[in-house]
Amino acid sequence: DHEIQVQGYLRFTKFKRDQHLREVKAIVRDFSEYRVRENEVYTTKEVQSLISELEEELMQKVEIEFENSSFSSGLLLRLLFEQAEMADLIFAADTNELENEYLLKQIAASAEEARLGKLGAETVSDARVIRERDDLRQQVKDLRQQVAEANAQASSSREVGGEAEALR
Repeated sequence: DHEIQVQGYLRFTKFKRDQHLREVKAIVRDFSEYRVRENEVYTTKEVQSLISELEEELMQKVEIEFENSSFSSGLLLRLLFEQAEMADLIFAADTNELENEYLLKQIAASAEEARLGKLGAETVSDARVIRERDDLRQQVKDLRQQVAEANAQASSSREVGGEAEALR
């Protein structure tokens, strides 16, 4: 189901955002710990310099994370387009819709649903996991069939062995 896939992606992006926020917080904490000395009096110029240094460090980190986020979104689009092409489909994305407030609110509602969970929703939503689960179920079925055949063959061999013993 596409909605489940969207919610899975939104959970992934939420996890990444939280991770990046922790990293930003760590930058501020480390900066404060190593650059701001207790019981030291700073001039306005020194405070401005410290703030400027912190701003630069944060800007670099945020830029890297925005770039990684953009690359991840681009990768997701590429994977979807490649899957579509394998099915002889051609998709086109209207990037103007990316600023459509109504559609963004729908995605926000989906993100909230993903965060809270949905009663009766399938707990496994990753298509690869579902496919792997189905493959494993088929393997179990095949193995059970092989065991049944081996048991039947062993039983038949015992009967033949018993008949051969009786003939001796």
